[in-house]
Amino acid sequence: MKKRSILLVLLVFLVSLLSFASGVNNVIFFIGDGMGANHMLLASYLEGYELTMMKAPYTGYALTYSADSNVTDSAAAGTALATGYKTNNGMIGILPNGEIVSTISEVLAKEGYKTGIIATSRITHATPASYYGHVLDRDDD
Repeated sequence: MKKRSILLVLLVFLVSLLSFASGVNNVIFFIGDGMGANHMLLASYLEGYELTMMKAPYTGYALTYSADSNVTDSAAAGTALATGYKTNNGMIGILPNGEIVSTISEVLAKEGYKTGIIATSRITHATPASYYGHVLDRDDD
């Protein structure tokens, strides 16, 4: 059996706990591709009010740098978010050694949860593809 990332296991546990303990029916994982805390803070300053997303009762963050570069791309960052593992720039759902890793969508689906992916970009763009895809190069079909 493949090793699962601690982050991925914790996410699945959190979803399960929320579903059963507090009557939560849905968990929505929003990703502001390329956006960090400083971007939100600047937008808040420029707009003159606290953004709604900054008022959420629960928030989290993940470090999404890639395994092979100080400057990450969407494929490596999306894979970090979707699997909890770091990978090389350009790779989606695959570790640098070529091992395929399960995404949170796949793990939850195996546990009987319904999952879906919605994107404002094309669904095959690197970030949304990281939740269902496994390719060595983000430009692969």
